[in-house]
Amino acid sequence: MDFYAKSDPEETIREHTEELLKRYEQLKKQYGDRLPLTERDWYLLKIMVLYHDVGKADAFFQNKIRRALEKPLLQAASSFDVQHNYLSILAVPVKQLGLDKEEEKLVMQAIAYHHERDRPVHVVEALANYRENILPIRDKLQAHMGLEIEERIKQKRFDRISTSQRFTPSHGPIFRRYVLLKGLLHRLDHAASAHVPIELSHDLAVGDYVNRFMEREFNGAKKELQQFTEANQDKHVVVVAQTGMGKTEAGLLWLGREKGFFTLPLRVSLNAMYDRIVNPDKIGFTHVTDEHGETATGLLHSTSLDYLLDTIEGDDAMLEKVHAQSKEFANKLVISTID
Repeated sequence: MDFYAKSDPEETIREHTEELLKRYEQLKKQYGDRLPLTERDWYLLKIMVLYHDVGKADAFFQNKIRRALEKPLLQAASSFDVQHNYLSILAVPVKQLGLDKEEEKLVMQAIAYHHERDRPVHVVEALANYRENILPIRDKLQAHMGLEIEERIKQKRFDRISTSQRFTPSHGPIFRRYVLLKGLLHRLDHAASAHVPIELSHDLAVGDYVNRFMEREFNGAKKELQQFTEANQDKHVVVVAQTGMGKTEAGLLWLGREKGFFTLPLRVSLNAMYDRIVNPDKIGFTHVTDEHGETATGLLHSTSLDYLLDTIEGDDAMLEKVHAQSKEFANKLVISTID
């Protein structure tokens, strides 16, 4: 039996989850030694990935997708319109996965709030849909997902995600841990849904391109500010500098080999900055592939797609793909407005 996650493109829950897992493995391989995550945190993130959409197996949700796909509808013993993320938390076999109370709370809140909408959960309705629509097809769902699905009704899980129990900054380190795990789940989910890579041009270093540019144009001579930022890549740096002091190159030299976001307030300035950075006659931090188009540098603001379509050669479908990659922060460097 197929359980659908999306109608456009048609995709099952397992197919969507496997797309997240591919990106999870890539993210862990490329940033596993850089992100402040323990092996246990990566384990928790994997659980979040595996179970975040299981609640979509609910017959009420499946029928929404099936109508769009013009497929036969399922019998829904319980017909409450419950958000799938609230049903997903009921499917996690906490005991079998070896989660302690704090870890359970982390997993429950990340899954429950990977979609945040102004719709409070009605616990009675959620329990009814899980009991009447999911548990009867538990074996089929387990076979579809290749996962253990909780067979008991665990009402107390809704206490774990109640407003009064949500992690806040006052909780200290556990809040930061929650934000990071939930944020990474969002990134993985969005990239998988958009069918774009989680990271592109990971091995390229913008600092190398700036140094080549400086060598070509200025015989390698760098201004004092540029020398300072390059020498302090391992520190937070706040610089106040007037026009002509080389702030752009200084910022990129500070980034060095790191992934970065270069922000400016005006779209016209961003467009000019993007051209300056990717233009081979200037800094030239660009890498174009047949499959993904531009991968090194992305442009992101409210009319950036229009700019790409008007000024860059390539078919519209590829440029839309380039834009989608930037929206998902896949590029090594993203030139963006603050928002």
